[in-house]
Amino acid sequence: PKPPTCPSSALVPWSHMAERAPSSVALELWPSPLRTVSGAPVPALAFGLGTRHRHVSDDVTANALRAALHAGFRHIDCARFYGTEAIAGRVLAEGLVPRRELFLTSKLWMTHHDDAGVAESVNASLAALGLEYLDMLLIHWPVAWTRDSDPADKARGVTPRADVPLVATWRAME
Repeated sequence: PKPPTCPSSALVPWSHMAERAPSSVALELWPSPLRTVSGAPVPALAFGLGTRHRHVSDDVTANALRAALHAGFRHIDCARFYGTEAIAGRVLAEGLVPRRELFLTSKLWMTHHDDAGVAESVNASLAALGLEYLDMLLIHWPVAWTRDSDPADKARGVTPRADVPLVATWRAME
């Protein structure tokens, strides 16, 4: 299939692309209209280190991330719940791509929606990734569960809800 088209005014200038590694050029031809609250662009294409990586070896996950970086991916989508942030951190520490060229997303699991949980989750993600900041933090599921909940509870039809309004989680994330 043909790649999507975009107006020429939306293309990244060639002079800017020449400053980057040739492997990243292909993905920059389709810039994202998405922006963070501060106005920073959010790359539309992301390489996700999702739960499927929990079922393969750490080496397979690390090599997949290296291949994605070489292919031009600059948006890396993680979550503490996936259990892959430490692997990503080891790959990022190799310096294949400078930090300033990366956009790192992590997610807040539903057992960490309270103030203390947000801080704990962010700090754990930063430590595992070996980073000083995240570019974006998302609420993984918009339902707060108690801290002692088990992900298997959902499969059993149990929903141990915590009394943490979504707006309180949002404020804790700010």
